[in-house]
Amino acid sequence: MKVAVFGSGGYIGQRLVARLVGEQLQVVRYSSGEGHLFDPASGVMREHVALPTGTNCVVYLSQSPKNRHMPDAAGHLWGVNVVSAIRVAALARQAGVRRFIYASTGNVYQPGFGLLREDSPVRRDDWYALSKVQAEEALALFKNDMSMLSMRIFGVYGPNQTGRLVPNLVQSVRAGLPIRVDPHPTDSSDNGGLRVSLCYIDDAVQILSRLIASQLDGVINIAGPEVRSVSDIARAIGEKLGLSPRLETASSPRAFDLMADITRLVEVCQPKFTSFEDGLRVVLNPNGA
Repeated sequence: MKVAVFGSGGYIGQRLVARLVGEQLQVVRYSSGEGHLFDPASGVMREHVALPTGTNCVVYLSQSPKNRHMPDAAGHLWGVNVVSAIRVAALARQAGVRRFIYASTGNVYQPGFGLLREDSPVRRDDWYALSKVQAEEALALFKNDMSMLSMRIFGVYGPNQTGRLVPNLVQSVRAGLPIRVDPHPTDSSDNGGLRVSLCYIDDAVQILSRLIASQLDGVINIAGPEVRSVSDIARAIGEKLGLSPRLETASSPRAFDLMADITRLVEVCQPKFTSFEDGLRVVLNPNGA
């Protein structure tokens, strides 16, 4: 089986490639880090990009690094997340590829405090979420030509990750920096801050590998079974480091949690999950894992 991975140099992409190679699959890598995949100004994939003959599946993991610079970088965001994804899907169709998997996000759902299912309403009032929603909808139009699947990914964490929730909290606990905890707007007992479904990186890659081999289409949530609040995570980090996190309750409540219903995922993939305690141990001591 030959798999083309766009975003092969990213945090998930590197580990997915390593797993697929270990499973004796042929992997074709496309990474923005090589400098010739996307136009740096527009984020649109360059015209010379092609898929090799015999490609069976395309996995599109590429993400615009400018998603936090809205609306100034909206064009780049749409260039990578939407336009280029459609271009790759069109190339896949022309090459006779039978399966396309797109990396979306759990942030596409309308803000709320319950479990988010694949049929929960999506939001269109946020730049990043809207780019993913529009990409999902556009890619679904290729469904008569190939199997199309959008993965709504929640809370991936793991060793050597930067700029995300868990590593940011590790950094704050180690440095003794204050950690903002946003309370629930109506439930006074829920004062631990944002609650999020976490997914250890090895589990996410295991799931991705199984989805490549499947024929599942539509959308699917990718997350682990454990939901942790910001204060839960910070305290767990502090316990392992022998430090007390500086938790500060915010004056204004949070607007949502990010908790995934993974019923469909479990039915389809039957994944094995790493506990947060075990995953955090590796995060804090990656060289000793």
